[in-house]
Amino acid sequence: MVDEPVFKVPNKRKKQGKGQGKKQAKKETKVEERESDSDDCISDSVLTFDSQEEQYTLNVTRDIVRSLKALEIEIVELQRLEATGDRGHTEALKSKKAKMNDLLDITAQGALVCSRFKSAAEMDAPSKFFFSLEQKNGQKRFIHAVRTESGDLLSESTEIHKQTVSFYSKLYSSEWSGAQAVEDSFLVGLPKLSERAARELDRELSLEELHEALQRMENGWASGIDGLPAEFYKAFWAVIGQDVLDVLRDSVRRGELPLSCRRAVLTLLPKKGDLTHLKNWRPVSLLCTDCKLLSKALASRLTKVLSSAKVKWAKSEAILVGEWGGERPTLPGGLVWKKDGFKYLGVYLANNEFLNKNWEGTVEHVKGRLSRWKRLVPRMSYRGRTLVINNLAASSLWHKLACVDPPPNLLASIQALLVDFFWDGLHWISQSVLHLPKEEGGQGLVQLASRTADFRLQFLQRLPHWSQRLNMETSSPWTFTQGRRTGARPNFVFNGYQNTGHFWITEFLLWTF
Repeated sequence: MVDEPVFKVPNKRKKQGKGQGKKQAKKETKVEERESDSDDCISDSVLTFDSQEEQYTLNVTRDIVRSLKALEIEIVELQRLEATGDRGHTEALKSKKAKMNDLLDITAQGALVCSRFKSAAEMDAPSKFFFSLEQKNGQKRFIHAVRTESGDLLSESTEIHKQTVSFYSKLYSSEWSGAQAVEDSFLVGLPKLSERAARELDRELSLEELHEALQRMENGWASGIDGLPAEFYKAFWAVIGQDVLDVLRDSVRRGELPLSCRRAVLTLLPKKGDLTHLKNWRPVSLLCTDCKLLSKALASRLTKVLSSAKVKWAKSEAILVGEWGGERPTLPGGLVWKKDGFKYLGVYLANNEFLNKNWEGTVEHVKGRLSRWKRLVPRMSYRGRTLVINNLAASSLWHKLACVDPPPNLLASIQALLVDFFWDGLHWISQSVLHLPKEEGGQGLVQLASRTADFRLQFLQRLPHWSQRLNMETSSPWTFTQGRRTGARPNFVFNGYQNTGHFWITEFLLWTF
């Protein structure tokens, strides 16, 4: 695979005026030379590390292949000698088979990583198709040849690397002209912020908003050139938090971001079309975590002043759910109560009759999805059938089940369809066993009623003051109530036992924006 080039993200600043002295110009030239030398050193170190890592992988793979071939020869010979009845040959054969299984497990784990699957449970079974995913994904990311602007085809790795660097350097080059007239013409007529909003945006960064932005960052994403992911910052924030804040504050004062925030590692993903043309490779910039942290903190400020983040009452609707005593509450902005209900994010919301529209044709929809796989069921393993049920059939219900309760007996009817598809005939074991994890002797088949209860528990955990109550250890059935209004029933009632139960929301306001 061609080494991925490291590029410097352009810093769009206004050009310096011509009125600076020669000493200042010489000083800037020296700084630029030092930065250029630093860029070359970092780029060379990245390329060297990649080549060493590739060579190490090749050596380990070669040793494993040699060991597997030697074990195969020994096992074949021992199987022939086992017929003599010698106990020593039998024990040696078991030992050799165990060693081969260990080596095959190592090979399978490597294939899992390269094929982008987290575990073998995500596949039907370790097969030729499964192990070919490693080679398939690797070949997709390999640049065999590229064409120049004149149409010449380059196949040497060094020439490919130079052409790739040249192409994406031009693509990422700055187009800032520095012309004040162009900037003024662009800003004419644009809405202006209030003085209060401007002060809110211009205030100095704080440690609290950086920490809040860090907690909103997801784990598992690729890091930038420094190799420090979000997990590192979360684990050592108590140690490095103040230093990160000082660096970012200083860069804001100077009007220049830190070097780590001005660089990105580009990885190329293939698109459709002729892959010898570099325009058919999509560049993905891997930014450092400190740059993402600063961006997320500033973005959270912008959401407070952007017009799209404010409620537009003229385009909003509201319905009243549950029983209310007395008059209906007065709504702001001229908003009126809607009688029948409305559809929001694909879900019908209102009274019971209107809610039933969510489940019209649901059974037929699930039957249709399963029927497409019916002719393949006899040739599918139990694990493959479970994947079809969980990921293709049952998953289509999650969005609506997370929002509204289904009619009585609907889940039982759909569950029966799923179990019938799994067995394709006689039911050999109890249905409750099928729902157990594979490690406990089951097949991991989804149970719709339990998943629905899980959605309700997740909703409760997001409510204020409820997550602490749900975390309490309980060994008996319990009931919680929260809040009352005059002449109204309790707002929220949860009644259940440990993981299972029923959940009702009897009274709340429902808005759409």
